[in-house]
This record gives sequence, structure tokens and C-alpha cells, in this order.
Amino acid sequence: MKNIASAPSTSRLAIFSLVFGPANAILYWISDIYKFPIFSFYPATYRMEWGWTPTTVDDGPAMYWYGWIATALIGSTLLGLLAAFSPVAVRQKVPPAISWLIPCLLVPAMVYSLKFYWR
Repeated sequence: MKNIASAPSTSRLAIFSLVFGPANAILYWISDIYKFPIFSFYPATYRMEWGWTPTTVDDGPAMYWYGWIATALIGSTLLGLLAAFSPVAVRQKVPPAISWLIPCLLVPAMVYSLKFYWR
């Protein structure tokens, strides 16, 4: 059986997607845990602020999910491109199992990080 990274025509795309998925899950989890959204959105007033901002009396509760998704998307795209344009010897060392193993392992961590919703 051939390694997914050894096919010359699909190796860059395969490695990009192989790195993008786990990187997206990890970066989303990090931005959630450390309160690092790229922006905060206030749906009551349609206002956006850069970075994490607290809830205000005038604007209502802030929504951080869009900012977390944008942070994870930008970071995982950069990491995927970095992996896709790395040398072939490095690309062949990326194990295909990380595409499903890392997101599955992060599910309990995300459930734990959101435990205050289920008090």
C-alpha cells in the first residue's frame, strides 16, 4: 500500500488537507481556551471589535464563535500551506492518522472547556 504523500500529482494537496484538519481543530481549541478570537461580534447592535472584548450593557453579550473560527481558519491555512510546500522528505513523514486522531482526541477537551454551560 502506498503512502498518501508519495503520489506526485496529489502530494501537495493531500498534505495540505492532512495538516489543515488537525491544525484547525487545535487552533480552534487554543483560541477558545485562551480567549483569542480575531474579532468579537455584538449581534444586538451589529458591532464588531478586534480581539476579545467583554460584554457591555449597551451592546449586549458579545459573540466570539465567529472570531474563533476565523482565527483557526487563518492559522490552519498557513500551517497547511507551509506543510504543502515543505520538502518531499518532510512531507512523506506526516502520518495520515493525524487527520482523524487529533480532532477525536480534542472532543473531550472541548466538552470540558464548555462545562460551565451545563451547570
